[in-house]
Amino acid sequence: PIDTIGPCAPSLTIKNLCNTENFAITGFANQLIWNNPNNSCANDVVSFNVYYAATGEAPFELIGALNDTVFIHSQSNSISGCYSIAAVDSYANEGSKSNVVCIENCPIYDLPNVFTPNEDEKNDLFHPILPVRFVDRIDIRIFDQWGTLVYQTTDPFIGWDGRDMSSGKDVLAGTYYYVCDVLTNGNAKALPALSGYIHVFR
Repeated sequence: PIDTIGPCAPSLTIKNLCNTENFAITGFANQLIWNNPNNSCANDVVSFNVYYAATGEAPFELIGALNDTVFIHSQSNSISGCYSIAAVDSYANEGSKSNVVCIENCPIYDLPNVFTPNEDEKNDLFHPILPVRFVDRIDIRIFDQWGTLVYQTTDPFIGWDGRDMSSGKDVLAGTYYYVCDVLTNGNAKALPALSGYIHVFR
């Protein structure tokens, strides 16, 4: 008789820069790792099909076929998406898909509380603490102690040089208050609005 039954399903895990410390692969990549059912519940697995869906509601698409148990999936600016693996036997029967693993982007955006715009080429611009990750744009508004708006931008890297955006003059040394909305990209966890104080030293 001809074998028409596919192998049992592998078990899938995923490593990336969001869930693995010192992740060695650069860029936006997921490292898929799974077991070979030949070592447990099958004996003629010859390859594996790798499936990907952009979201949990989207249909799965085949993105790879290989005989290894490790697959690197790279994207241009995101690591989000859902994955599943299916084993294929020597009769080309595809087995049941593995567990589905869905990945979210993990945005990072933090702001310092001090900068020194005194043209000494050290900390002359107010910008976020690096790294910045999975952030499309922001809306930051910086106010003086009287509540007057002195600076606003949607650029995630800000680059405020300590000048009033209306007059072009240097703001006085002192304490300024900011509110900042952060818009993340792709399937990313939402970040709460930021607010706090900036101490300007000259």
